[in-house]
Amino acid sequence: MSDIDDSIRREVHERVDRLAIPTAGRAAAVRSDLRRSRHRRTLAVASGAALVCAVTVAVFVRGHEGDHVVDEPANPLRVVRTLSASSLGLSRPEAATIGPNGNLYITDSAHQTVTEATPRGRVVRTWGGEGTRPGQFRLANGGIAVDQKGRVYVADSGNARIQVFTSTGHFIRQMGVFGNEAGQFQFPWAIAVASDGSLYVSDDRQATLTKLSPRGHQDWRLGGPGTPPDLVGHTHFGNLDSRGRLVAGNDDSGRVVYLSPQGHEVDGFGTGASGDHQNTLGHPRADDFPEGACDTTVDSHDDVYVGGCAPTRAKGNLIQVYDPTHRLVGVWPHSPLRTAPRFGPGGLAVSVGFDSIVEVVVDR
Repeated sequence: MSDIDDSIRREVHERVDRLAIPTAGRAAAVRSDLRRSRHRRTLAVASGAALVCAVTVAVFVRGHEGDHVVDEPANPLRVVRTLSASSLGLSRPEAATIGPNGNLYITDSAHQTVTEATPRGRVVRTWGGEGTRPGQFRLANGGIAVDQKGRVYVADSGNARIQVFTSTGHFIRQMGVFGNEAGQFQFPWAIAVASDGSLYVSDDRQATLTKLSPRGHQDWRLGGPGTPPDLVGHTHFGNLDSRGRLVAGNDDSGRVVYLSPQGHEVDGFGTGASGDHQNTLGHPRADDFPEGACDTTVDSHDDVYVGGCAPTRAKGNLIQVYDPTHRLVGVWPHSPLRTAPRFGPGGLAVSVGFDSIVEVVVDR
């Protein structure tokens, strides 16, 4: 067993003990999900090494693969600022996004909080705390999204719910409770909010994808019988494209899928094999996603950013960029980003790094 696996096991036990989930069944579910999702969290400490210089999407660099010379798209992302977690009062940042006001919103699973900060790192406010009451959290991954009105949505995984807050951190309502019925969740993970306030939620325990109405009622759910093969398994996403389609990566099927607001698969790309599962489930290595497709976001030009499944401090994380025709136009092989970047106004994007918050822009 590797040192990384040992670290993950210790993290599982620490988080389950800290969350104090009231039943053994739910604790086991958390252990299972955290072990299974080792690629989405790491205890590694940040290193500043191996930042690749950004160049335009149209430029290509030459590389070698055995005795053959191959063309590989260059990295279109440029780091503009790296904020240490400690400078923001964070201990274990899990997820970050940008609101319409341009500020950063970051979840922290050590303090069980949400922090709002300016792009330059001035903390505006922090709210939350560990618990089960409204406004308190049992964060495991801390998925977060902000809608066009500035309302903040937090995947409170340990409490099997989504909590909604004003832009200033005041509790509005929760969506979902623990269970298997319509509108219920066991371990909500990724979330994305549409322009009309509808919410998309992936449940990492049930391997489902649910759309909720703005009032929290279930419109549809995928993951059961009849689900398209591309969507069977665990989906990960951060936002919708300019046409209102959810763009979701599936690390089980090795596909990136476009879903209509009605839940229909309308487009997609990928070879259908996940690189992340090459050594664990016997799937062939994927040509498109050699490190899996474990997080997916879209920028204002509808370019798709796919994050790999096994980021570590030593090797960073693979970020791949595809244009709207699904052509690979950018590669960042050893990025300091644990997740695909979340884009905000003005072209600024943010991601959680290894004990840091990393801000990037796209050089076009």
